[in-house]
Amino acid sequence: MSFLLLQNSIRVFSTFVLVTVSQVYWVQAVTVRAASYEEGKEGVIQAQAGGFSLEKVGSFPGEFRSFAPDSQRFATHVGDTDQTRIFDVNGAELASFVDTSITFAPNGQVMALMSPGTLRASPHVEYTTRLMTLDGAEIASFSGSQPSFIFNEQRLITYNEAEDISRLSNFEGEAMAMLEGWFYGLALGPQDLVTYSDTEAKYYLYDFDGTELASFPGSIEGWQPMPDGQQVLVSDANQARLFDRNGAEQATYPGFGVSVAPNGQAIATYFREENISRLLNLDGEEIASYVGSAWNFTPNGQYVITVSYSDETTRVYTFDGAELAVLPGVFLELTPDGERIIVSSYENATTSLYTLDGTELATYQGLFIETWPECEIVITFLPEENSSGLYSIEGEELAILPGFLFRRRSPGGEMLAVYPNAGSQTDLYRIHGCN
Repeated sequence: MSFLLLQNSIRVFSTFVLVTVSQVYWVQAVTVRAASYEEGKEGVIQAQAGGFSLEKVGSFPGEFRSFAPDSQRFATHVGDTDQTRIFDVNGAELASFVDTSITFAPNGQVMALMSPGTLRASPHVEYTTRLMTLDGAEIASFSGSQPSFIFNEQRLITYNEAEDISRLSNFEGEAMAMLEGWFYGLALGPQDLVTYSDTEAKYYLYDFDGTELASFPGSIEGWQPMPDGQQVLVSDANQARLFDRNGAEQATYPGFGVSVAPNGQAIATYFREENISRLLNLDGEEIASYVGSAWNFTPNGQYVITVSYSDETTRVYTFDGAELAVLPGVFLELTPDGERIIVSSYENATTSLYTLDGTELATYQGLFIETWPECEIVITFLPEENSSGLYSIEGEELAILPGFLFRRRSPGGEMLAVYPNAGSQTDLYRIHGCN
């Protein structure tokens, strides 16, 4: 089901984890391919640049799933026994379950356990979600899958696919409301939550108590909140419609809405057959046009970044339509300063860093995964080697680690989990020199 894939990718209010058997732990040097490393005292391997290093603190059975919000616990899944187990970072096993997935509340005080532990293709599978304290005391049990916590609120949402209905519950397990569709996870204002119904092809806006505030027709990928939190751009087929937060339509624009200017005074719509984006003011008047799909504005709103997927090119334009650069590769991210751009070439399996005017600053082997902005590290994936590269922002290779490192860093930033895909174990490293 496509909505399950999308829901997994955008869920920003919950931490999905699975859990394992205790072992004896030890400190051991990182095993990496990195000529830029030198082995130091006590088995710590250090990069020659910047003082960055990784220290292996233990190995745990099973494949890594996620860290808990407190960064002191994490979970693995043991495939041959279908066990999920929680460990603390010192090696003690805290819990073990069979055919169960676990979602921790952001405050780390309760957790939701879903059984069966993986989503099935059929909507007729009966799922059970149990709300529990961290020491294993059950608070409540009810039907539904895909448990999601609302950040900083004592609210839990579960989904019944057969009925296309979500249940909103409090932390005592009491049902507060039934919501149309599944939890989309994106809000207009700080007190809103949004769901999407596949059967109705609509978005629904609710408050945190489950009171419906408005609904908006549109396709699954067509939700673009306006910066003021009072309006939303919703796309469907080849048109984009602007609504206020009460669901009243304000305007309709040709093309598929792909992005909104930071000041909320302009929108970019995309025409797939022409591979052209048009920048419009809220009255529908054209300001500029660009080649490709205009997916991103720079934070200051002065530049527009477009992507042409047919030939894997990224273009940078001024707001009024002057082309500054054509880059080989697909746009993936701006650096936090908004002045550098990261693109990946899928054909060459490389990632590059450019200035907005097209000056190449660095190239990294592999496809872009993510950055660690506070220590200016770029993470890439090397498909042929099934490994991930850690690079300084300047392009120096710091380490090559096995597996796919997406979201493998603890919330506190001090630990890194690596699953080598061999031996069914997760290796845990402590990160030094990255604050």
